[in-house]
Amino acid sequence: MTTPTRSPHPWRRTPPSASCGGTDFPHPNLYGPMPDDGILLDGIPDIVPDERNRHKLLVANPTELFDFS
Repeated sequence: MTTPTRSPHPWRRTPPSASCGGTDFPHPNLYGPMPDDGILLDGIPDIVPDERNRHKLLVANPTELFDFS
């Protein structure tokens, strides 16, 4: 496993408490072949292997940022 500071994904150096995940689905600005969003989402555990941090990235932080409560 790569360490966050040496990650090939630069945004991975940002702590989960300061990150927010999302997509631009349905890709309104893409005028070429559409990506398979399922394949893209399947890669999230490889980028954020810790379940607690994935929850922050995908659930807790967006809920707080966009006041979904």
